[in-house]
Amino acid sequence: MIDTGLNGRVALVIGATEGLGRVVARLFAAHGAWVAVCFRADYQRAKSLVDEIRSDGGRGLVVAGDARTSEGAWAVARYVEQEWAQIDVLLHAGGLVGPEEIAADPAPLISELASSMRGRGWGRAVIFKGATSTVASDPYLQLSGGGVLINTLLVPEQPQAECMHEAARCALFVGSAWNGGITGAQFTPRNAEC
Repeated sequence: MIDTGLNGRVALVIGATEGLGRVVARLFAAHGAWVAVCFRADYQRAKSLVDEIRSDGGRGLVVAGDARTSEGAWAVARYVEQEWAQIDVLLHAGGLVGPEEIAADPAPLISELASSMRGRGWGRAVIFKGATSTVASDPYLQLSGGGVLINTLLVPEQPQAECMHEAARCALFVGSAWNGGITGAQFTPRNAEC
């Protein structure tokens, strides 16, 4: 396997209980990231994902919390840091899940994590948004810099399996050490129309 620089890095995944977030979490775990799976309501699906990651030889952590507010983002971040010392990668697919888990705005978590990422000189955030969403200048992009790279992937609201895998591979590129300087970009995976 090609080295992505993720071995031992901590990835926090929002929206991993279903669909694209789940595929992304498994791919990052397969590349050596320690994956923290945040859920708000569906403990069983979060736990089953962590069990899959662990059975494949990876490290996974179930994190209960509501990342929609600043207070909730703070609590989620502190829990992961208490267990694994830091968060290196934010994978935010919270806008693409069902109503019980939806967390459409990544700003509270990015605001919470950016400072410590900059302090370590390395951090990545990958924000997944529906292809039909109007993406103007996202205010959290101003938090990039100092080794923190924040990018957006535009995907169908309900992508088919191949689309999810392609979007996950794109996220792997921009959310790992392979990405040495791209920030503030919007990507659309090649097969996003499928």
